[in-house]
Amino acid sequence: MPSFSIDIHGCPKAVYDSEVIATKLFEHDFDFKEEDEKRDYTVIFTCGFLKASREESDEAIRKALSNPEKNGKVVVVGCYSQIYFNELRKKFPDVYLFAGVNEFQRLPEILRKRENLISKNFEKEFEFSGKAILTGKYWDYLKISEGCSHKCSFCIIPGIRGQYRSRDFESIKAELEMLESIGIEEINIISQDSSYYGIDRGNQQLVKLLELIENNYDFHWIRVLYLNPMHINDEIIERIGQGRVLPYFDIPFQHSSEKILKDMKRAGDKKAYMKIVERIRKMHPEAFIRTSLITGFPGEGEREFKELADFVKDAEFDHLGVFVYSDEPLSSSYLLKDKVPEDTAKERSEIIYEIQNEIFHKKLEKLKERVFESIYEYEDDDFIYSRFWFQAPEGIDSFSYIEKRDGLNMKQPFFKAKIKKFDFELNGFEVKYFS
Repeated sequence: MPSFSIDIHGCPKAVYDSEVIATKLFEHDFDFKEEDEKRDYTVIFTCGFLKASREESDEAIRKALSNPEKNGKVVVVGCYSQIYFNELRKKFPDVYLFAGVNEFQRLPEILRKRENLISKNFEKEFEFSGKAILTGKYWDYLKISEGCSHKCSFCIIPGIRGQYRSRDFESIKAELEMLESIGIEEINIISQDSSYYGIDRGNQQLVKLLELIENNYDFHWIRVLYLNPMHINDEIIERIGQGRVLPYFDIPFQHSSEKILKDMKRAGDKKAYMKIVERIRKMHPEAFIRTSLITGFPGEGEREFKELADFVKDAEFDHLGVFVYSDEPLSSSYLLKDKVPEDTAKERSEIIYEIQNEIFHKKLEKLKERVFESIYEYEDDDFIYSRFWFQAPEGIDSFSYIEKRDGLNMKQPFFKAKIKKFDFELNGFEVKYFS
């Protein structure tokens, strides 16, 4: 029986696709091995979105190739392979084979034939025939679409994964039934833009999908990730936060300067974005709002950066991530003039984080000594790690942790915990456990 392991790099979509890959290999009698075990194949799911992510994937490939006795044949799949196949083949001639982001059901076949698969079949319907769980014991991702039809000038996703294709309700229902049957308690809806779901088929259907999930399945938590502000409306804002749909809003605003957003080929400005934030907090006073921003986009002068900094101060986001602009040759923003020096872009990102850090500490004072529901994640020799409802998976919003004591054993997915403090070394909330 051939064996394999999977090394995943990139976003939650990469995790989801890796689960599909694992299932296809299981169906053909492959045996899964942990990272420290010897195997016949090491599958590396790569990210090709930014230069930094490609460098991370390069390092993973080199590491895998350096120990063939343990790692076996190295198979490189994912976004990086999809767009830089020829370059990767020259850079890593010892890789056994390459595959992109389509037709994963053919992976067992191409492994036997040693046949590269860089398919541009972007029109194939999203079919569900099962998947392995590579995430947590009690949670998983639910991918509701593939591709993206937006034209953001800094982004190359449409070139990697094609135009937006909403997944059929019947396919989603089949997966939900499987997830429920194995005890998954939290589903995290992912897409390049979850608010766009259904628009490619004629009607926005995110709210309808949430109704379907909550009315027909018993998942304890339902979280929606990736809401493009262009398609957020009052119906979506009102529905997220009702019932078992968590009042967690993940909205990548990217910037607030009208000039920069126009060059990014994104709609809106600070005034429009603040209205979204205000509507959310009016409808859901307990809501947590996460955003991601870009510093150093071409044309971002001191005025535009001040607009961004003022936006962060005024919006008072609960969670925030900042990316330094990466000048990607395959993106349309690569052709823009007035490039911002990388050092300046990094310095600006640090300023944004400093502003957010002050906001975080102010909000932390209001969270201390409050009791929240938490979901078990994993444990090591020293701590048990979990997440509150306002923390997305995989440490994106940090973790919560409990120091292990004699006899402390989590036998259930959910428990109550009180926030004591935030530990920046462990990047998590130290909590007190309530049985």
